[in-house]
Amino acid sequence: MKSRDKPTIINADETLKEEVTKIVTISFTSEAITSFIFNLNKHHALETLYRFNLLKIKEFYKKDYFLFGALMDQQIVGAAVIKKGGGITFLDKLKSYFPDILTLIMPMISILNLKRVIRISKYIKPPSSIKKPYYTLEAIGVSPEHQGQGIGTMLLNKVNEVAENNSKITGIYLFTGDKKNQILYEKFGYETLEEFQAEGITIYHMFRKNKFNQ
Repeated sequence: MKSRDKPTIINADETLKEEVTKIVTISFTSEAITSFIFNLNKHHALETLYRFNLLKIKEFYKKDYFLFGALMDQQIVGAAVIKKGGGITFLDKLKSYFPDILTLIMPMISILNLKRVIRISKYIKPPSSIKKPYYTLEAIGVSPEHQGQGIGTMLLNKVNEVAENNSKITGIYLFTGDKKNQILYEKFGYETLEEFQAEGITIYHMFRKNKFNQ
């Protein structure tokens, strides 16, 4: 049996954007909020999500983001995306994605439950109690066939390390719709600041303070 390389965490440069996008798309299809707002049973749903996520990740390389990959056996098997800057308005996002977004509008609308998006939008805003500036963990995931091998732990440790290395920020924020993820993040020092019941799912807002702020 061929021995596997040990996974390593690398900076995922722009040449790896397709691989990072694939990991993010596949790992989030079972995530509670994604499953809630998207109709993933449609035959073109995964392809549409992949194309939209690829568009976002292409823009991430131009803006204030960290992108990391877990490399094993010469392939990306996990990924993490951290936003360094502040909030970006919806209009700003549309401008940055234009004109590529035009070909995705109709496919996205066909798989998106707009009523659900509108109803939960107020529940996914960061708590005002978090002192700025801070980082945001936008996405973290591991390919299904490589889960349970400690790769997610390595990625999360890297995320926390990056945040702690910047003494100018207060910590790192995330939100999740999965109870199992909330429990996992708490083990890594994240505190649940707010918890909302919305449309049959629970949204957890979590924050990990940098050590100098504790």
